Amino acid sequence: MLNIIEDEKLCERSQYPGKKLVSVLNNILRDCPANVDIRVKGAVIAVEFNDPITGKLSAEITKNIQSKL
Repeated sequence: MLNIIEDEKLCERSQYPGKKLVSVLNNILRDCPANVDIRVKGAVIAVEFNDPITGKLSAEITKNIQSKL
């Protein structure tokens, strides 16, 4: 099994979906007034939206953006 993982470069290939999604998110969120933090671990993406005035996490901004996606 480990040989297959290595031979087929599965670890490296697992990074592609995450990188692609981050690229798409960066394009979508380029004009977002909120401060955005995008964290990536393989295909797992976490996006955090902070109020541009207070700098605190903003569930309201997050819900607003989710409703548009």
